[in-house]
Amino acid sequence: MRFHIMLSLGLVLAGSEVALGYGEPLDATVNAEVKEYVGLNVVNVDYAFKDLGQTTDNLPLLAEAQLKHSTDPIDISGAAVTANFSEPNLSTLPDPNEFGLVAAGISLTEDVSYAGRGETVEVRRVTFLESEIGEPNGTALEAHSYFFLDGIVVVWSKSGNLGLSEVLADLSVSVDQIRGTEGVSAPVLSAGLSLVGHSDGTLAVTTSGGISADNLLELDITSSLADVGVARVVVLPELAIPYTYPASVGEQFDLRARVQGSFVNRSGTGAALLIGVPAAEVPTLLNQIVGQGTGGSFGSAVVTQVAAHPAPVKPLSAADRTTKVVVLPQSRLIPAWCGAMGVELVPAALLFALVPGLVRRFR
Repeated sequence: MRFHIMLSLGLVLAGSEVALGYGEPLDATVNAEVKEYVGLNVVNVDYAFKDLGQTTDNLPLLAEAQLKHSTDPIDISGAAVTANFSEPNLSTLPDPNEFGLVAAGISLTEDVSYAGRGETVEVRRVTFLESEIGEPNGTALEAHSYFFLDGIVVVWSKSGNLGLSEVLADLSVSVDQIRGTEGVSAPVLSAGLSLVGHSDGTLAVTTSGGISADNLLELDITSSLADVGVARVVVLPELAIPYTYPASVGEQFDLRARVQGSFVNRSGTGAALLIGVPAAEVPTLLNQIVGQGTGGSFGSAVVTQVAAHPAPVKPLSAADRTTKVVVLPQSRLIPAWCGAMGVELVPAALLFALVPGLVRRFR
């Protein structure tokens, strides 16, 4: 299983000899923020922001925010958010290493809590040329593609009797198409999920848009951990979320992809989103955020449980990950081929990769 995010668009035309539609990012931004509360009051804030062309002309972009309440190994309290964007490496598909997001917080200190958020945005310009499509300028098109999203979301508490009404972890992804001289923006994909706590100590998963609960793995790992009251994990196992958008031959338009994650915890609880992180690295990552030992045991339980539950009730997958384009009004479907990993640069291929994730694979 790979933990990464990938949005890819591939159109394959018989007889074509060029890779189509891929362009340099027009803009990319990353930001991360962490707040520490004592009671209802914000006492510390850490914020980071990077913008391609504004703060730097070089990639990768990396925004990191982190707060630590204490270095005492018994008084574990802290939070961290990291958002990154890298120019995709097309030679290493299907992991071009573009977007990644990690956000986590825990408090075992009385009356101390945290909130964190991270966001990564990329804008790319796309044009389907007459010479590439084989149809005259102005011919209406409809593209059918997928947003590939992998990761885990977790919430836990120290005591099973602790109310969780103020605890949540939230993830959303979206793609907007920007068309015309006036730059009119229209959503072509919106999806999200939240792991939400309730006052009775229970947790519930809510989903929206192109994701349903049956597409996910919901794991209760409480019994695998010592000194933990409640521990729930939601796994996003290589989701392929379908979406479509219109275009015309010769039209120049932009696609804007956005990944957002946030969490809120309270004293005695923790929450984390790990998007673009190999499962095998979860123990090390949690150790860095919440302290040695605690993160390792929790992360190891996550890895074990994920390996024991290979598929959700209704896997949201795509056998052919290459985008198909319909030429309208004839509704002629242009045939597409795809490599073993779903998309690849081959003679007769269009690749437009927007949102792949951090690194490597979990086997």
